[in-house]
Amino acid sequence: MTVVVLTSGTSWTVPTGVTTLTLVEVWGAGGGGASANYTATGSCGGGGGAYSSVANVSVTPGQVITINIGAGGTGETASKAATSGGSSWFNGASVTAATCSAYGGSAPTTNGTTGGAGGVATGVGTTRYAGGAGGDRKSVV
Repeated sequence: MTVVVLTSGTSWTVPTGVTTLTLVEVWGAGGGGASANYTATGSCGGGGGAYSSVANVSVTPGQVITINIGAGGTGETASKAATSGGSSWFNGASVTAATCSAYGGSAPTTNGTTGGAGGVATGVGTTRYAGGAGGDRKSVV
């Protein structure tokens, strides 16, 4: 068995002799967090990315498969709010039109009180899990 982990790029070419992918797994990226340094109300976390998988995907040797690897969200700074994590997908043009896909997690609320929502479990796949919510702020003493 060969395991291939794709961490960058926008496409992947199926190797010679491969006609079935035993398991395709996709993770959405996590959202960035907020900082007590910039919001007088305390820190809170970004939501975790969702997960999806699908088994036994038929492919053709030499086939070029479009992929998207969602970028992780960025944390809050003095000049900008935190950003949400990107969605990821395998073999398709978007998160809704792919063989397997997973949504990214959200950034915290702009006032820095509520952690970001986890990526929703509505991506494409036979096994799907939502990402966990980011932690809410705690009072600063």
